Amino acid sequence: MIVQRVEKHLIKQNNPFYSMFCDFTHKSKNLYNHANYLVRNEFVKNDKWLRYGDMDKLLKADTDFNDYRQMPTAQSAQQILRLLEKDWKSFFAAIKDWSKYKDKYLGRPKLPGYKPKDGKHILILTNQNVKLKDKGLKSMNQYYNKMISRYREVAKRMNDSDYSNRMAALTRKRNHKIDDYMHKASRYVIEYAVSIGASTIVIGNNKEWKQESKLSKVVNQTFIGIPQKRFIEMIQYKAQDIGLNVILQEESYTSGTSFLDKEEPIKANYNKSRRVTRGLFVSNKGIKINADVNGSYQILMKVFPNAFAEGVEGVALHPVRVNVA
Repeated sequence: MIVQRVEKHLIKQNNPFYSMFCDFTHKSKNLYNHANYLVRNEFVKNDKWLRYGDMDKLLKADTDFNDYRQMPTAQSAQQILRLLEKDWKSFFAAIKDWSKYKDKYLGRPKLPGYKPKDGKHILILTNQNVKLKDKGLKSMNQYYNKMISRYREVAKRMNDSDYSNRMAALTRKRNHKIDDYMHKASRYVIEYAVSIGASTIVIGNNKEWKQESKLSKVVNQTFIGIPQKRFIEMIQYKAQDIGLNVILQEESYTSGTSFLDKEEPIKANYNKSRRVTRGLFVSNKGIKINADVNGSYQILMKVFPNAFAEGVEGVALHPVRVNVA
C-alpha cells in the first residue's frame, strides 16, 4: 500500500514572506476563477469541455486580463489550471455516476463553482521555482555548534550553569530542521529508485562508525551530529510503503579497493594510498574516479557480486565540481 505523507509548515504574520504568499494565493484564486469562467462558458453554450492545453493557450495570450502572468512563474499558473481540470474531471465522473445511481445523491452534481471574491486559493511552486539555499546539514551543524558554544559560555558566566533555556530552544529548532531535511532527502532517494525501476536499495552502514571516527575535531563536529540511523530508518519505512527492498551492508575495505580494476573489497586488495584526496580515487591504470562513487560500487559488489558482470548500465551518483571564488 502506498502511503502519501506531507509536511505542514505554518507561516506566521511576522514572517517576511507572509504578505507575498497572501498576495500570490489571492492571485491564484483570480486565475482559477477566470479559467473556470472560460470552461463553464464553453460547456454551457457549446456543450464542450475546454481542456488544460486550450486553457493554457488562451490565458497565456490574453492581453485584457493578466491573471496568468501575475503568478510567480508560468509553471505555477499551469499547476492552477491543472487543479481546475482535475475539478472538472471529478464533476464529469460524478455526473456519470449520478446518471446510474440517482438514489445516492441529493440532486444533480453542480458545475465546479467559483472561489470567494476576497478569498484565496492554493499556490503551487515546483522544483523549478524553489531551490534550497544555504540549508545543508553541514551548515546547520556548524551554526548550531557555534551558537551552543556561545550560549554555554554565557550560561556559565551568568548563572554558573552548563545549560540554559535558550540552548534548549536552539537544540529543538536544530533537531526540527534536520528532521525536515532528512525527510526530503529520503523521499528523493525513494523517488529516484522508483524512476529508474530499481527494486532494491543498498546502504553502506558501519556500526559505531561515529565512535571510531578519526577525522579532525572540526570535521567531526560537522558530521557526528548527523543522525545517520534516523535517516536510514526514514528510507526503510518509505521504501516499505511501496514495496522496495532495503539492504544494509557493512562497508569494510570498500574505500581502499578499486571497482575499475574489478578488485574484491577484501583486506588482501586494500590499498588506501590510491585515494589520493578525500574525493578522488585513482585506479591501478591511472583512471580517476570519484572516491564516493568507487566506494558505493564496492559496497554494492559485496551484496551483488555479479551486478556488473555485463558492464555498468547507469550511475546514481553524479558529483559535480564547483569552483568557489
